[in-house]
Amino acid sequence: MRDMKIPDVRTTPDARTFLALFIPVIAILSALILSITIIVNDDEDTTASERGQIVFNATLPLFGTWVGTVLAYYFAKDNFEAASQSVRKSAELAQLTSQVSQGELQSTLVTVAMTAKSKMFFKYSTDTIALDEIVRQLERRGLRRLPILEDATAQTTRQTTSPDSSEEILAFPKGIIYIEDILKYLYFRSPKASESPTLQNFLQEVSKERPFALVGEEATLSTAKEAIDKIPDCNDAFVTKTGRQDSEVVGFLTNTDIGNYTKV
Repeated sequence: MRDMKIPDVRTTPDARTFLALFIPVIAILSALILSITIIVNDDEDTTASERGQIVFNATLPLFGTWVGTVLAYYFAKDNFEAASQSVRKSAELAQLTSQVSQGELQSTLVTVAMTAKSKMFFKYSTDTIALDEIVRQLERRGLRRLPILEDATAQTTRQTTSPDSSEEILAFPKGIIYIEDILKYLYFRSPKASESPTLQNFLQEVSKERPFALVGEEATLSTAKEAIDKIPDCNDAFVTKTGRQDSEVVGFLTNTDIGNYTKV
């Protein structure tokens, strides 16, 4: 019992290996033997060249099919295992990425990813600036979204916005305008209307408003994402002191800002 040798299964050929080696060799030898037998056969009705052509036309497709079938069977399992392993690794990587991204969102406050009010480009709902000037300003800054704020400290009409000013004004969230909304409004505006429509004209004449979410400044990005996802066609959120619309705006957050924290 002590001297008994256990065969190494890693070097012992299995049935697939035997078939892959045996059948192609048999097919080639069979074709060779049949071809030689028929070609050398003395037949006055046909020449050797014609008999050879008949042999090859009859046997080569048959043996070729055999060889192709065996090789396909031999490599099919390995190819399937390789593909399954690749899919499994991709699924594991996607799951890991999702877990890392979710953890990043849950541990990051909105104040880290948002654009603070002091750096926001926005307009007040009482501004009378021309729409074409707003478009130029958005394009110059490479922006698509224009947050609209409501001045809670004054009822006077403003001609300009204050993001470039050091003056701090208590403001509540009012709405969001996309640059494509303005361009569409200008395109379909009646030629008889004012030549230079203003922000006031747009707010008064356009009834459909872009939806937005509200979150408090202590909220995480995960909370902000959930708030945005709950509202159909919503891509943005105002960050206020308490998370209410009647609370002071402290920043603006977009789905793009959140998306930057889901990339690993």
